[in-house]
Amino acid sequence: MRSRNALATAEDLSAAQPPPSRSVQADLDLVDAGGAFRVDCILDELGIRPADLARALGTSPQQVSGWRKAGAVRPSKAEVVTFLNLLVRIITVLRALFADAGPERRRLWMQNPQIRLKCERPIDVVLSGKGEQVFDLLWGAYSGDVSL
Repeated sequence: MRSRNALATAEDLSAAQPPPSRSVQADLDLVDAGGAFRVDCILDELGIRPADLARALGTSPQQVSGWRKAGAVRPSKAEVVTFLNLLVRIITVLRALFADAGPERRRLWMQNPQIRLKCERPIDVVLSGKGEQVFDLLWGAYSGDVSL
């Protein structure tokens, strides 16, 4: 059984029941076939400003700008990879939850205060280093355990 951080297949997310391992499949617009992150797509999907991502990662805005220009990147720092993986997992579950809505609806959810996050905006929770709380809430909603 894969850990909840592992990637599953797209069919897992489209099935009626969520995968028991809490695994998600990253869409190729977020992570390419070679495993490189498409930072620009991740930023756009969540409505994150490059400067905010840089601050959350402890890197420079110039570094994030370089990643955006490169198209797809494989950061060398493990903590950056872990954080970007978390963002991809959040986006993938958001897409499954709001399958009938477009990206603007998903961004709105991330940008507006949520009662289940103590009236904090999910994006602020993520950028403060507590993104697993957002993932857990989304996963709970996807699996039917909680409502958003």
